[in-house]
Amino acid sequence: MRPSQQLVCLLAVALTAVAAATITSKDASMQRVDNSAEAMTPDRQHSAIAAQQVIEQRSLDDATLLACYDGQGYKPLPAGVYYIQSPNYRPGNPGNYTNNYECMYKFKAADNKSKLRIDCFFFQLEGDMPDCVTKDYLYFQTEDLFAAYCGKNIPKTMLSRYVYAFFHTNSEITDKGFFCTIMSKEALAGSGGLQCGKHNLAPGTYSLLSQNYPDNYGTNIYCKWELVASDPSNTVDFSCSSFDMISWDNSCEWDWMKVDGVRHCNNNKPAPQQFTGGVTVEYSTPDLPHKTRKGFKCTVTVK
Repeated sequence: MRPSQQLVCLLAVALTAVAAATITSKDASMQRVDNSAEAMTPDRQHSAIAAQQVIEQRSLDDATLLACYDGQGYKPLPAGVYYIQSPNYRPGNPGNYTNNYECMYKFKAADNKSKLRIDCFFFQLEGDMPDCVTKDYLYFQTEDLFAAYCGKNIPKTMLSRYVYAFFHTNSEITDKGFFCTIMSKEALAGSGGLQCGKHNLAPGTYSLLSQNYPDNYGTNIYCKWELVASDPSNTVDFSCSSFDMISWDNSCEWDWMKVDGVRHCNNNKPAPQQFTGGVTVEYSTPDLPHKTRKGFKCTVTVK
């Protein structure tokens, strides 16, 4: 069975659950179908437009075009910026893609602590949701979802250890296509603090530092600290004495810290908080060397 036929079978089943936007599986969180077709928020629209302008200004000099890949397993992407696009796509003047075309992509981050960030800045295919399965579509599968996109329903930003993507066109109408970037981020933290990853912490005080702190952090970073108290009844106090992560377009899409799932950036410094048993902290930076900031110095106290 051809990849497109396999996807048609899969999506035909999945897309019948449009109202629920989920399907039953062994792990529903891994099998969610994104049929929300929700409009981009104003911040996200602004961020996409600004990022597109930056990317076009740089003429993708620092990015690598990814070719179709249907080899065994997932191909690791070293830290850097990559992009995928439909046939005949040209920034600012995209030409229509071709009929009866298929292209598969299978990539993963360089190691288990790193992540890929996927952003689509231009998206215009035949059809409309929820009937993507019968039209042209771009399908994504990541750690958190699988979803087929068509029409002008631009895919949401994805952050995952791996990405599987499949572009399929039929023999009918063509359109302008798509342009998406894939940032392969490194797991980097400042020296003198806990390194990225999972830590079982005995009572005591620990530091979380952005890379290079107190100098400006680097580009294309994703770091996740999973902090677990050795005794589940222990409290974990979190606070930041210094915080400078001004998102370059004020959207909070690019430079940010998450504490227990809540995103912080710009002047929105995380307030001191107390958790029981542990907390997860993440931070991410964009691929824009001239836009980096000082970062942060935070403290975690287990007691």
